[in-house]
Amino acid sequence: MADDHPAEFSPPWYDGGSWPEGVDPESHVSTEPEVAMAVSNALSAEDQRPVNTVAPFPLPCLDAMQAMVHETAVAKGWWETPEPIAVKIALMHSELSEALEHIRAGHDPDEIWFEDDGKPDGVAVEFADVVIRIMDTLAFYGVSLSEALVMKAEYNHGRPYRHGGKAF
Repeated sequence: MADDHPAEFSPPWYDGGSWPEGVDPESHVSTEPEVAMAVSNALSAEDQRPVNTVAPFPLPCLDAMQAMVHETAVAKGWWETPEPIAVKIALMHSELSEALEHIRAGHDPDEIWFEDDGKPDGVAVEFADVVIRIMDTLAFYGVSLSEALVMKAEYNHGRPYRHGGKAF
């Protein structure tokens, strides 16, 4: 199990093999305040996160995927000369622009096809490219995407309807 969570991508409370007391190791879901508090209490004082009561915590599959994505990018040479984060963000935008161009060309979001070289393409594939670039970039900086997702989902859960009246 330790291999699923390399130290540089692990949630700060993860010790390489056990879950904090009160967290179900099968579901990893903390829907009860006392379970969420067990996770929160397991975090160090200088690394506190909002208490999670909505989403599964942690997301070990996502953490493992993030580590794998980054390891692949490193192995393929994409981090030999790290680019500024602004370049990484621009490349994330470029993947969304490719998705938009597929929509403009009349493709549906659920349509996936394969190029002659076997490369998958389509709106969903370009969205996947965005997530892959986000995972890779955050991994380089030692940030767990699953933690950020859980924090933001918890925050959004407590927001008012349409975030207080926004039109879109």
